[in-house]
Amino acid sequence: MMAQGCRTGLGVLLACLTWFTHAGELSVASESDSVSMPILLVGPDNNYTSEFQAELTSRMLPSLTLTADADVAGLAVALGEDAFVQAQSLGIPVIGVHVSRSALQSARDAGCLCSAVYREATTAAQILVLREMLPAARRVGVLLGPGFAGDEQQLEIPGILFERRSVSNVQQLPAVLAELLPRVDVLLALPDPALYNADTARLILLSSYRQGKPVIGPDEQFVRAGSLAAAYPSVEGMIEATLKLLQHDGLPATMPEAAYARAAVAWNVHVARSYGVIAPDIPAIERRLEAQQ
Repeated sequence: MMAQGCRTGLGVLLACLTWFTHAGELSVASESDSVSMPILLVGPDNNYTSEFQAELTSRMLPSLTLTADADVAGLAVALGEDAFVQAQSLGIPVIGVHVSRSALQSARDAGCLCSAVYREATTAAQILVLREMLPAARRVGVLLGPGFAGDEQQLEIPGILFERRSVSNVQQLPAVLAELLPRVDVLLALPDPALYNADTARLILLSSYRQGKPVIGPDEQFVRAGSLAAAYPSVEGMIEATLKLLQHDGLPATMPEAAYARAAVAWNVHVARSYGVIAPDIPAIERRLEAQQ
């Protein structure tokens, strides 16, 4: 299924970072006042890393210069989770870009001096997309698995009943979905790599479709597979958030708080038609998302 509202060109970068399994290294040295140490950019050895580097450099840091010497780097910026794991072996602080909350927490638990730009959109952003796409929905199903790192307090909204179900392992999914879906209007899929991944997508999306219940979230890859819509980090937002972290005072001795990028909206036109959903005003929704953040 084709997803409408997704970006092309450099926008492919965000989805591809999740799937590449081999990381190469490029590095850039900053002469800015905010970051005075050389910065190593670690990412897949392909055009996507080069394009991200070019965008990052040309937009806000024109004084960056390339260097191939990883030994002098005082800070690493890692694109994607594989590169994020690789960069942790360098023994220097790391800013991960397009990494999950759970990956950042695991790195910190292992002693990494790390921060990140998350690959997920916020819970509030997904709820906003849900309300814009399905304004009549009143009963919302939510699966909470071991990888959920969001804020459950955001699942308290007047006029909406969130039917929450805890799922400790994926083997429980068929039974939980069979019990939950008939009770709700929509399934809100919040980021959780243990529950929502390439192995579980078919089960979740087909179960929901057979019950006539659309899925909102958790990201643009699920939208391509059959979710109705999702908020996801925009390319522009990822670059802006990365630059903001690099401007943090005290780097690399003190690391900035992890950040969410400005969100965009992906929607699947074919799924929308099957549920009788009128074509949404995506730019208007994205403006509301920006105002929310």
